[in-house]
Amino acid sequence: MKKGLAIIPARGGSKGILRKNLQEIGGIPLIQRTIETAQQCHHISRVVVSTDDEEIGKLAEKCKAITVYRPTKLASDTAKSEDALLHAIEKLQKHGPIEDIIIFLQCTSPFTTPEDIETVIKALTLDEINSSFAARAWHGFLWSPEGNGINHNPLEPRKRRQDLEVSLLETGSIYAMRTKEFV
Repeated sequence: MKKGLAIIPARGGSKGILRKNLQEIGGIPLIQRTIETAQQCHHISRVVVSTDDEEIGKLAEKCKAITVYRPTKLASDTAKSEDALLHAIEKLQKHGPIEDIIIFLQCTSPFTTPEDIETVIKALTLDEINSSFAARAWHGFLWSPEGNGINHNPLEPRKRRQDLEVSLLETGSIYAMRTKEFV
């Protein structure tokens, strides 16, 4: 399998937690944890950090990641991660070809392991698969705001939780996609 390009969007602003991508867990900033985890993956050739923040950019470079600075409009509260990824790809393409696979990693999942990332990447070994993501099995009763059962009928005898059809809950931590299809 070919190696991919990891892109980590990490803007400087945050509404919920001030400077969240620089916050530390176990004495290591979230951005550094994510870079180092990606660098341990056999199927990742380069790690790129897309940021609007000089401190994040300098830390990324210290960790031997490539920094792509994005414009303010791509780092707002309403900016989409996909736009940051496309911007980074466009900037990198000016300096040469891009890997066939993009791995999008979130700093806010500090306990992601290299094995987790490799599992998501390996899902792309089948030609008919063009993207994959991290998910976990979830067994639970889903309800609409109107009180309707989504994965069960509340008018029927209640099933045991373990008898419900297994759902997959997207974790938001790891995405892998074929570059051509993504772009």
